[in-house]
Amino acid sequence: MSSAQAGSDSKTGNPANKEVDALNGVLLDGRYRVLSVLARGGMATVYQGLDERLDRQVAIKVLHPHLVDTGTFLTRFHQEARSVAKLIHPQIVTVFDQGELNSTAFIVMELVSGPSLRDVLLAKKTLTIKEALQLTSQILTGLAAAHRQGVVHRDVKPENILIAPDGTPKIADFGLAKTVSEASAANTQTVLGTVNYVPPEVVLRGEANASADLYSLGIMLYEMLCGSLPFSSQTPINVAFAHANQDVPPPSAKLPWLPTEIDDLVSALCARDPEDRFETALSAKQVVDQLLRTLPPSIQHRRETEVDAISEASSANQTQVQSAPIPLLADKTTRLNIPSETNPLPFAPVTASNLPQNASPTEENASKETKSKKKFWWIALVLLLLLAGSGAGGAWWYYETGPGSLRTIPALVKMPLAKATSILEANNLKVETKEVFSDDIPAGEVVNSSPKVGSEVKKGSAVSLEISKGVQTFKVPEVLKTDVEKAKAEITKAGLNVGEVNSEWSEEIPANHVISLDPAPGTSIKHDSAVNLVVSKGRQPFKVPNLIGLEKPEAVKILDESVFKYTTSEEFNDEVPAGKVISQSIDPDKDAFRADEINLVISKGPDLVEVPQTFGMQLDRATQKLEDAGFKVRVEKLYGGLFGTVRTSDPAGGQKAKRGATITLKIV
Repeated sequence: MSSAQAGSDSKTGNPANKEVDALNGVLLDGRYRVLSVLARGGMATVYQGLDERLDRQVAIKVLHPHLVDTGTFLTRFHQEARSVAKLIHPQIVTVFDQGELNSTAFIVMELVSGPSLRDVLLAKKTLTIKEALQLTSQILTGLAAAHRQGVVHRDVKPENILIAPDGTPKIADFGLAKTVSEASAANTQTVLGTVNYVPPEVVLRGEANASADLYSLGIMLYEMLCGSLPFSSQTPINVAFAHANQDVPPPSAKLPWLPTEIDDLVSALCARDPEDRFETALSAKQVVDQLLRTLPPSIQHRRETEVDAISEASSANQTQVQSAPIPLLADKTTRLNIPSETNPLPFAPVTASNLPQNASPTEENASKETKSKKKFWWIALVLLLLLAGSGAGGAWWYYETGPGSLRTIPALVKMPLAKATSILEANNLKVETKEVFSDDIPAGEVVNSSPKVGSEVKKGSAVSLEISKGVQTFKVPEVLKTDVEKAKAEITKAGLNVGEVNSEWSEEIPANHVISLDPAPGTSIKHDSAVNLVVSKGRQPFKVPNLIGLEKPEAVKILDESVFKYTTSEEFNDEVPAGKVISQSIDPDKDAFRADEINLVISKGPDLVEVPQTFGMQLDRATQKLEDAGFKVRVEKLYGGLFGTVRTSDPAGGQKAKRGATITLKIV
């Protein structure tokens, strides 16, 4: 196990010569047997232990009693430990359990048998680009998992990165620092906090969210590549000033052979404005992985070898400064005694003459020196105030207006409103609500919070919660028998989408008008759902069959099986045999519509009339009789026709002839 699990100023026990300790052999909570001291640090002692229930080796971190002398500490400690225990991830040191021991508290953790990244850097000075990027990618994976749970580390640095025997980096002391930080500030004369990796927003405003972890990781990446920190000084205030007022220099300024892609990565991680950094740890990991895929192998395997030693400030003598958002589970810390009002400050007043080289003004920016000094003294005042509180007055300032008054916005999404309200009010936060529709969150549960999860706000601040009203629905409008374009406009106006538009024939609905809707009109459906339409093409046309010359029964059968109606009539016809169709009212092969009526004219054959008997009649009478019967008369006189009497007729009387035919009479 690495001594980093206790604090890097710790004294590590020798397994072969176990250090005598009062807890050696003690059984905690009836389960965890203390075996030996592994390390002692400024805030805790770490023991190697055995979980007798599961028969596994564990690390047991016992906090020093002076950190646990407030009534609220244990409650906060247990809450934070439970939160961290939810982080089960290959890149995070797992917290198994927590409990109380006499006047203090302890945590049971995964036992990591390997060095810290600080140990690696002390031995190797620098890493290759590939090694540094691979470590950064894996650490970002762990940070991303924690940030999704609303947990921020607040103290990312080499001491808190443990290297397992298989080379896997594991992030240690995740999230527990905040509780210890508050206890330290309220109850002791000593305040701690690593300043070498501190983000500008922590120095300036005491804020720390997920973006702060990315800044600290960017500083650590710079250190892995260059073998030193971008800012260093003998006094913490100078380092804090540099973080707050200067951009992190590109690594290539120290190592010109580094590619510009590395400069861009460090710049995106370490932007002074959190809004200019990567949006999430996952988005940063994607860029790192892309570099691992695209940078030439010859570049990736190169590292800086001409490094005398890791800088003092980055190893054994790290400079520390108090800030509540900075976790105090620091492995290497310097105790800063809080001065009284009359005691001299523990560091010399800062002027341009004694600033570190990378924090001092240059000739090129001399015109800005006055403005920078004013800002510097403002930051200095903040840091001095952080060191000035003591006793009850210091505790009041810390919890009422200082960093101790900060509250971290928890993960509330998909939580019932009553539960979310209870959690926020328990943390002295006000709740404001507004209702919104949500496709994913059930009604009555939290959709979003502002500020977002992981943000830190002053106690008493208002947190705005968006509460789900469920899925927004709209009614399908009544647009049956409406022109299709108007119907589409009405559907869109109702907040719905026009879906498929199909056409079909209709005997009742005019062409280009809506026949039906799916879903039906009046149905309530999800806001972005589609409404399908069936639109009329008008009446369907059918070809009229050719029935002329067909026998009547055959023609009638065809019409019975068609979509048409029909009527029949009869007439004499000299040319069409009786019983056959002479004509039809709608010409063959013309278009007609369903139920249109077709009249068939059926032939009765020729119109034959019986020739009247005219033998022996006088011509006048015979002519009249034939004409009355519908015939024409032609007269032939025999022997001059002196008597005017009909001798014969052709055709003869009693025979049939066509109406209108000519009957020839022969008279004598």
